[in-house]
Amino acid sequence: MNLLKNIAPIEKGYQILYKTVAMGTNKRKSEILEALSCKTNIKIDFIKEEDNEVDKNAIAIYMSGTKKYFIFFEKEINNRIGYVKKEIAKNLNDYILIDDIVFRATSIYLNKNGYINFYFDILIKKTKFNELKKNEEFIKNYEKDMSSFN
Repeated sequence: MNLLKNIAPIEKGYQILYKTVAMGTNKRKSEILEALSCKTNIKIDFIKEEDNEVDKNAIAIYMSGTKKYFIFFEKEINNRIGYVKKEIAKNLNDYILIDDIVFRATSIYLNKNGYINFYFDILIKKTKFNELKKNEEFIKNYEKDMSSFN
């Protein structure tokens, strides 16, 4: 069962660059489940971590929302739940401005082994993608990234 209740539509002027990118984790399961338990304002953000010492191209995935306790108490939740796949983050950072892309969560599943599988699409402005199609090095890396999904 998909734990994500609403999937945002593709924004006008954008198209899918990477479809159904998967990220699996069991390290932050409690944080993910806590954010999913929020009844309102569940949001997933992708933030470039320029000061990340392990990977200068790192793009972190955060899940946030407002959790209600009883009638009067609310708690804001903002948890880092993982990272975009390293190879894809590098290609995005090498060729694309973060302002030209949008990340769209499509599903979140808790599998039988206790892992949480998180799937998302990476959308790009159509005009930017048409521009990138002329860059042979980008296309080569993009095709390599796409073949890793199969």
